[in-house]
Amino acid sequence: MKYLTLFVVVLLSACIAEDDKKDSVTNKDGEDISSQTQDLNGFWSGQFNQAGDVRFLIFNGDVYGFDDKNGFAGTVTFDANTLEGKFTLAGRAFSEEDTAAKQFVAEGGSAVDYEMSPLLTTVKAKSDTLVGDFSSGAGSSQQNGTILLTNDGTWPNNSSLSSLQGKWTATGFELYVQQATDKSVFEGIALGDSGGGCTFSGDITIIDKDYALYRVALRERKNCKGFNTTAATGYAAATGYAAVNKDKELEFYLKKGDDQLFMKFTAPSSGSDDSSETPAEGGDTPAPTLTP
Repeated sequence: MKYLTLFVVVLLSACIAEDDKKDSVTNKDGEDISSQTQDLNGFWSGQFNQAGDVRFLIFNGDVYGFDDKNGFAGTVTFDANTLEGKFTLAGRAFSEEDTAAKQFVAEGGSAVDYEMSPLLTTVKAKSDTLVGDFSSGAGSSQQNGTILLTNDGTWPNNSSLSSLQGKWTATGFELYVQQATDKSVFEGIALGDSGGGCTFSGDITIIDKDYALYRVALRERKNCKGFNTTAATGYAAATGYAAVNKDKELEFYLKKGDDQLFMKFTAPSSGSDDSSETPAEGGDTPAPTLTP
């Protein structure tokens, strides 16, 4: 009986360890992410030094974002003792920007390091504000300032493939989204001769229907002003995320290596908004990623 009890305890311990492993969350660098850091998941808008606009997507410790000049990518962890978010970001100046179409490319060029340690506090809703300091650069080029970010409330909105169906638009561009079995397929085109024949295509899948974020695999983007890339069959040329924000716009945050593409489209002219849809089993399967 003693040996049987020991065996059961060992077996249960192994099962618990396996469950913990399944439930663990890591960022893009493979670092374990705490539940407190996961609570920062969402879309945060604000300003550096009370000027301009900056917007960040935080998802499981990874950060993507842009202001009026730069694209940002990096990581964040939450310090439960100081109630501060510890951001480590690389900022790269836009190499191409179309403000009318709301498409921005940060491609090539050297990166500027950004460090931020804002306090997580409550203003209008629980834990809706990050406020504090930042520093960028080093040595004689170092700059210090303040950062103020507000969670815009997009994150808890449901996601569904049917709500993406239809034609989305931006100045000089159209984006067509068609639902398949467990994903949506998209094709974007530039309009008119001035568009140069720019096209881009890929897949969108649901991560968790209870939240707004979708996973995106960009298969190809060609003849565009920056961020042109083509993947081998069965792989993604670039990966990232998309979401329908509080203004009903479809935002894209895409990345390949150190290069980034940000896009935004207005609501479709047709399609349904059935947020009650449950994805088919396997609908949250991660989009394919390009392996070296």
